[in-house]
Amino acid sequence: MKSAIERGLAFLAACQDASGFWSDWELPVGPSLMWTTAYCGWRLAQCGSAPLSMLEAAADWLEANELEGGGWGYARSTGADADSTALGILFLQSLRRRAPAAAVRRLLDFRRNDGGFATYGPDQSFGAWTASHVEVTAAAALALANDRTAPGVVDRAAAFVRRKRRPDRLWDSYWWTSPWYATAMAVRLLGEPARWESRPALLDIHPLGCFEAALRILLIGEGKEELSGAQNADGSWPSAPILRLTHRDVYSPHTAADAGPCFADPRRVFTTATAVSALAAADGART
Repeated sequence: MKSAIERGLAFLAACQDASGFWSDWELPVGPSLMWTTAYCGWRLAQCGSAPLSMLEAAADWLEANELEGGGWGYARSTGADADSTALGILFLQSLRRRAPAAAVRRLLDFRRNDGGFATYGPDQSFGAWTASHVEVTAAAALALANDRTAPGVVDRAAAFVRRKRRPDRLWDSYWWTSPWYATAMAVRLLGEPARWESRPALLDIHPLGCFEAALRILLIGEGKEELSGAQNADGSWPSAPILRLTHRDVYSPHTAADAGPCFADPRRVFTTATAVSALAAADGART
C-alpha cells in the first residue's frame, strides 16, 4: 500500500502546474483550477504523506488567486461558490494558515434560512442551485467550525444536515451520483456516532469506480486491497462519471428521471487525490 501511495503522489506531482495549481474536469464552462486545487490540497494535506512543498505551492497559488469579493469558485469565470470557498478555507487551515477574512465573509453569504448553505447565491444563479445542499453545507460548517464571527451558524448547519438524513442513515448528494460523497462530508461534520450509524447501509452499497471506493475506505475502512489493485501504471486511478451537473429545476436529483449529465475527471487528479488520502488513512497516517 505504501508503494501505491508513493506512486499516486508522484502522479499528482507530475500533474501539478509549476505555479502550484491542479486542473481537472471538463464541464461546459471548461476545466476547474480553483475547486480542483482546493479539494485536492485538502485531501492531500490530511494524508500525512504528501510533500510539504507540493502543498505549500498549491496553497500559495490559491491565496494569490482569490476572487474579487473573496472566496473561490469552480473556475474564475463562474464566480465564487460555497463549496470551493469552504474547501479552500479547509485546505489553508490544514496547513495552519489563516483563512482570508474576505473568503470567510463570502462563505457566510451562501447561508439560507433553513440553516444550510447553497452552492450559489440568488445574485449568481436560480432554482435549485440556490437551495441548501447537504455536502456543501457540511463543508461550509467544517470550514467555519473555529470562526467566532458567526455564532450559531455551525450549529444551525449541523441541524440542517441531521434533518436531511435518510431513514437508512445516509445522505443524498445534490452534485454527486450516489450517497457516498454527501455521507462522507456529513459524517466528517457530525463525528464518529454518525459514522457508525451509517455503516450498515454503506456495507450494502457497492462503490462504482475508484472515487467511491476511496470514500468507502474513509467511511468504513474496507476495500483498500481492491483500490490498490486498481491503480494505473502511471500511478493514477481510473475515473468514472461521478459528478452530476444537476439541472437547476431539479431539487431532488436522486428521484428525478433526468437529473442532469454526469462527468468523469478526465485528468484523474480528483480521483487520485481521494485514493491517496484514503489509502494513507488506512495505512495509519493521520486523517
